[in-house]
Amino acid sequence: MNTTLTAVRSPGSTIGVRRRARLVHERIAIRAGVALVAWGRRNDAHLTHEAVQHARRNAIAGSALRDATYNGIATATRQSF
Repeated sequence: MNTTLTAVRSPGSTIGVRRRARLVHERIAIRAGVALVAWGRRNDAHLTHEAVQHARRNAIAGSALRDATYNGIATATRQSF
């Protein structure tokens, strides 16, 4: 005796399921993004003035080091014509 079950679907139902799944994924992504932004803002609100200044100094120093590294690489690899 054959006990397999087969589901009969209309051609449009698969498209509808995919569309609904995509919409669910988009809603989850939006909610996750909003939650991350809120979390970041809460963390920033807890920082002291000194911590903010320290973070800015670190960011500026990091940018300067990165730029110096790229300039050094560009100078070392420059070809003379």
